Amino acid sequence: MKTPSFIFFVSVIFASVLTGFLSRPYFTDRVFYLYEDTYKFAGEQERLVTYHSSTADPVQVRTEDELNRTLIIGGQSYAIADISNPYSIKFRVTYPNGHVYSVEDNNGLLWSYDDKGNNVMAIQVYANGERIKEEGEEDFQPSALVIAAY
Repeated sequence: MKTPSFIFFVSVIFASVLTGFLSRPYFTDRVFYLYEDTYKFAGEQERLVTYHSSTADPVQVRTEDELNRTLIIGGQSYAIADISNPYSIKFRVTYPNGHVYSVEDNNGLLWSYDDKGNNVMAIQVYANGERIKEEGEEDFQPSALVIAAY
């Protein structure tokens, strides 16, 4: 006859294995977010990685070399250059309209700055499920593009 402690330990082991198996995609899938859309790894060909979302256009990341990448979203190309030095991690993000932003890592948080050095804040306004952009606001935050590229 099986004792209650044996049944308990078998149940704990079974629950642990089941939890590990079901949580595997959470820790292994390459996922990032652009606003309300979730993107998952879809495939890779040579230097081009594709991510798909069920609610938005796909995102492609083309690796030019170790320091330069290009994101292609909805036919628009965003250039991201790694301009880090030994003391800080920095990126330069160039938008299709020619605007240039810098993104710096500050203790694990990515801060975006415009060409004048002003901090670019991510404020999103939605009405009826649609995003409302302010005048001059970019389609995507520079820091979000860096996350997507790397």
